Amino acid sequence: SAINEAQSTFGDTKTAMAFFEAEIGVPYPWPKYDQVCVNDFVAGGMENTSITTLTDNTLYTGATENIGNSEGLVSHELAHQWFGDLVTCKDWSHLWLNEGFATFYAHLYDGHKNGRDAMLYGLYNDAKGITDRTDDTKPIVHRGFDDPMEQFSYLAYPKGGWVLHMVRSQLGEELYRRCIKTYLERHQYDNVVTEDLRAILEELSGRSFDQFFDQWVYHAHHPELDVN
Repeated sequence: SAINEAQSTFGDTKTAMAFFEAEIGVPYPWPKYDQVCVNDFVAGGMENTSITTLTDNTLYTGATENIGNSEGLVSHELAHQWFGDLVTCKDWSHLWLNEGFATFYAHLYDGHKNGRDAMLYGLYNDAKGITDRTDDTKPIVHRGFDDPMEQFSYLAYPKGGWVLHMVRSQLGEELYRRCIKTYLERHQYDNVVTEDLRAILEELSGRSFDQFFDQWVYHAHHPELDVN
């Protein structure tokens, strides 16, 4: 039944929203939140402000919980209400500020709900999808695209998420949270570029992030390790 599908598919929404409010430090910014599934949707989900449109392929009954669930998609699109709707990238070259954040915060919710190993396993799978590539020649922030859809790639999603995981690991959770809260509050209802995030990380940490962003965001590829 539709009620069974709705509960099995979207039952995480309330707990995910409470987690994001606590983790991000900024209350959910809109007066409501709706999730609507449509037939033949062109993507997994689209984070319209206060209402997410989703594929009907993500509707599950309770009987399928062991083989598939909507947890990752629901939390990804919900995270966009802050990262993508409250604050959104100025142009397609900075798309990772939307998609990298949504990817990483879905991992954080996975860790909150299912334990740290679940989060680390998600990050591990993302990393394999980056390091296994043989055509890794573009940086995350890249303007040489013919079609904006080219930007919706592994660079904006898993690599963008990994950049945030590395920043959080360097700063520690408390200072990282303070930086992200400041980033959202300072730029709410406005557009951002990557330098806006870097400037706040430097301001609040007192550390330079020039080399870090130059290596990971403005240049391509990843370290290749030859170990014996």
